[in-house]
Amino acid sequence: MKQLDRNGFVRSWLYTSSAEPYTTDLKDRNQLRLEGLLRSKIAEEHPETIGKTDFSEFRPFYSHGAVFVSASDFYSTLHLVKMKAATVLHAKAETKVRLVLWSYMASSLYLNGRRCAVIDKPQYKPIKKAEAEVVLREGRNEILLLMENLGVRDTRNMVALQVLDGNDITTGIPDEGREAEYLSTTDFLDNIRIGYDKLVFPSPCPEGTVLVHRFESPEYRSWERNRDEDITGRVEIALPSEKEFIIKLPGYRRFFENIKLKRPGSSAGSFENILRSISETRLLNRGSHGFAAFHILA
Repeated sequence: MKQLDRNGFVRSWLYTSSAEPYTTDLKDRNQLRLEGLLRSKIAEEHPETIGKTDFSEFRPFYSHGAVFVSASDFYSTLHLVKMKAATVLHAKAETKVRLVLWSYMASSLYLNGRRCAVIDKPQYKPIKKAEAEVVLREGRNEILLLMENLGVRDTRNMVALQVLDGNDITTGIPDEGREAEYLSTTDFLDNIRIGYDKLVFPSPCPEGTVLVHRFESPEYRSWERNRDEDITGRVEIALPSEKEFIIKLPGYRRFFENIKLKRPGSSAGSFENILRSISETRLLNRGSHGFAAFHILA
């Protein structure tokens, strides 16, 4: 099982998300006011109780050091975004705790099938929160989050769960068939260490471990210039020469930065490099498509 982080945030999650085109006849001369109105319309009414959840379509969420489950994205056209996230809280004995739900999305929090906290509608910013005082039973307590958001421009599809006043609470995932693999894989990635000139692994790299030599650029399709290297069985490797690289396992990945290579040179030289990088970018990466960039350098 995983411990809560030092602030009580849960770090073990399964999730699923979708984004479908959204159309509306609503109009307003004020774009931000219209967006706020649309956000208030897309939140669904969720029931007070829910039955057993099928987690077969859920995938593991892992982002080293992060407490938010995120499917954030940029949308060039309106989309209806739906997300579900699930975790398990393990209690050694029946205990009372406070749950704090943090999100920009409309969210319903269920504990063992019963709704206990709600964020009624999405908000671009600042982040919203909802609190609930609940009793955890001894053993496994299943948490399910149901969420909606309006996908427009840069959209924060993010959620976090904080457990306060709970001693000895640990976490896992609700799919027991995948839990051991999830915990061992995330533990392996969390414990990779960067030395002065090498990357050190906590144990021999599992079958299928890949080092992605990452080409650093905001340009669309820049990932095509990445290079993969199989490092199965290795216990350490020389620190890659790229400024950014990825250690990847099936379904999981951890991003790294080589800070030594990111140190700026002289002020004049750094400024020139920044301008050159901007001027060379033609299409910004939006995942499924490129976004034309027209640069004005004053």
